[in-house]
Amino acid sequence: MVNVGFVPHPNLHGLSCGGRRLAPAGCVARNPVFDVTPAALVDAIVTERGVVLNPTREKMLELMSGGAHASG
Repeated sequence: MVNVGFVPHPNLHGLSCGGRRLAPAGCVARNPVFDVTPAALVDAIVTERGVVLNPTREKMLELMSGGAHASG
């Protein structure tokens, strides 16, 4: 098992949306974030460029470099 720490995000991260502050001045937020999913548990990655089934590094590079729009 890999020990993964939290990714620190600035306080503003949880207080705004689309670059516009939504919370009143003086508000603070704590937003510890992490997202590490073992590759073996990922069946598909969906992007604006297409869907990659059983994703590998090579399939993702092909999609992102303008290759096929869907992969199986």
